[in-house]
Amino acid sequence: MTSAQTDVKEYSYFADNRWRKAVDNQVFEVHEPYSGKLFARVVAASRADARAAVDAAAKAFAEWAETTPAEKARLFLKAAEIVKRRRSEIAEVLARETGSIISFATFQQDLVAATLQQVAGWVYLPKGEVLETNLPGTYSIGMRRPLGVVASFTPWNGANVLSWRAVISPVAAGNTVAREYFMRADQGRPDILELFQEDVEVYFPKFGLGFGRNSFLEMVKGFEGALQYIQHDYDRLNFIPSGDYLVVEGTSQGRMSGKSWAGGTTPGGRFCNVFKFRDGRISRLHIFLDPDYTSEDEVRFRWGKNRQW
Repeated sequence: MTSAQTDVKEYSYFADNRWRKAVDNQVFEVHEPYSGKLFARVVAASRADARAAVDAAAKAFAEWAETTPAEKARLFLKAAEIVKRRRSEIAEVLARETGSIISFATFQQDLVAATLQQVAGWVYLPKGEVLETNLPGTYSIGMRRPLGVVASFTPWNGANVLSWRAVISPVAAGNTVAREYFMRADQGRPDILELFQEDVEVYFPKFGLGFGRNSFLEMVKGFEGALQYIQHDYDRLNFIPSGDYLVVEGTSQGRMSGKSWAGGTTPGGRFCNVFKFRDGRISRLHIFLDPDYTSEDEVRFRWGKNRQW
């Protein structure tokens, strides 16, 4: 249900180099916190819209990753100038949307502009290191390379500056924005397969190795009738990049066969995933964890269960 008020701006979202409405044309209303007055209508993005954004990011990845530091710096500096020029305009929008006082909203614009200027220099930083080897007179060179599609999550309390800060670092490193694997897995979304290369290699304990996208579905199918839900703890994930690889360690919680687990509290629930990327998609996923999530295998608890997990 939307208001009939006509002097209200409608905001789209930006993907694939153009402004877009939602696939189903849905919007949600934003009211000024101080007055309650209708301020704007904003795209209510659906899964189809998220998929379009991810696909656009993946398509842009190869070219952006190869863009020269000079061109990246030019674009970041141009963005900083735009923020400076529209400083008052953006600050007013932010204040009316979030209820922020105008001084804090203006401060955010100054910090965004300064951060964009700073990141223009980051693109020239070293992208690797020279390592010693066991062969006399020889060295190894470790190169840091962009991973591909990356997602960023930001809170509302510093909406403008925190959104920029979350996006700038991965973009400066040559990534595009929207990493979705864990969220899609938790939601049981079939479009998780779009994150994988066709010939992806998948490993899961007691499942073994599988090859191709369907092997991931085959692995998931093994939990049918037992797994009621699983939720990864997004704010406790540790990301460790290395070349084409990304190691992610963390915890999960869930319920299986009527019993619950919570990583860090119960024996089950800690995991370590090793991703390998090719052309912005996952080409290899090895998952390392104890599939006995709810600690049914009593015999293997040789040290007892009265321990810190």
